[in-house]
Amino acid sequence: MKATDLAIYDWVTYQDKLCVVYEIDAINNTLTLEISMGEERGKRLYNIPIADVKPAPLTEEILVSNGARKEGNYTFFISDWMLDKYATFWNVFLSGHTYSIKQIKYVHELQHCLAFAGGVRVVLQSF
Repeated sequence: MKATDLAIYDWVTYQDKLCVVYEIDAINNTLTLEISMGEERGKRLYNIPIADVKPAPLTEEILVSNGARKEGNYTFFISDWMLDKYATFWNVFLSGHTYSIKQIKYVHELQHCLAFAGGVRVVLQSF
């Protein structure tokens, strides 16, 4: 990942832990992260090299735990947006439309897609 791939409050993984980005230092290519689950939830990690961070895969569990409504086997709704699950990616649609806006695999991609395409800032709360 690169600094330009990320925004504040994006979800990423670091050492197999789900974390939220709290600060991006693009000059030094480091991040401040906060662990989002488990016994270490809330612990801040400083000066983490961006190269050591991986994108967090978007899962049904993450969607549901953050308020997405599931319809059928592979369709989820967040606000006015619809996500359809395929084998290795999700298609993102504006509800009621038949064309996909973007294909995504990771939580931060969903966060960016919803923020930029429709003004919905998704700050995921739980998992």
